[in-house]
Amino acid sequence: MSAARLFRAVVAARLLFAAPPAGAAGFQFGSAPDPDDRPIELGIWYPSDAPAAPKTIGPVQQDVAYYGPVAGKALPLIVISHGTGGSALGHYDTALALADAGFVVVALSHTGDNYKDRAYSFTPRNFTDRPRHVSRVVDFMLNDWDGHDRLDPARIGIFGHSAGAATALILVGGNPDLSLAVLFCRDHPEDWGCRQTRELSGNRPLKAADWTTPDWHHDPRIKAAAL
Repeated sequence: MSAARLFRAVVAARLLFAAPPAGAAGFQFGSAPDPDDRPIELGIWYPSDAPAAPKTIGPVQQDVAYYGPVAGKALPLIVISHGTGGSALGHYDTALALADAGFVVVALSHTGDNYKDRAYSFTPRNFTDRPRHVSRVVDFMLNDWDGHDRLDPARIGIFGHSAGAATALILVGGNPDLSLAVLFCRDHPEDWGCRQTRELSGNRPLKAADWTTPDWHHDPRIKAAAL
């Protein structure tokens, strides 16, 4: 990409997701239904005109307007997808900064791959389920969240860390070849992810049949990704 095209792309992205600054960040918990599995736990940060105060939320203290009203209209939405074994609160500092800047932020605890439940971690199911989780969360935010009428459905982005970055890439159109994991772990048996996969499978060697290519879930509503 030429420097001129890159500059135009950056300017376009900034205009697409520009949001007016807010006075404080509000916070509330949420739960998105998932007909294919259990409900998805959420943390939601958003602009609010209510005064912020120190509040212990999970393992950390945040200065937020706890369950304060949402301020603003046509607000851009950012979804945060955590890494393996994380939680909806793992990137609270990033969520606070975005909410202070005028974004609505929803972070989810991925079913089967969070600090309380590792049933799907390091399995093919984790990579197929995670993108669906995000789409279920977007559905909830746009249709059922109390502040859904404050959102701009044309401005949705995702921030993904580690396994969350893979989740984001799949959502915006990526089609991974999971059979390559078999070859990688054959050549790099001491890799942390490969060791975790072996341990969770009872030290059974990976086989290509375990990592067949599924139909990947993409979501065209997501217009930008930070990985």
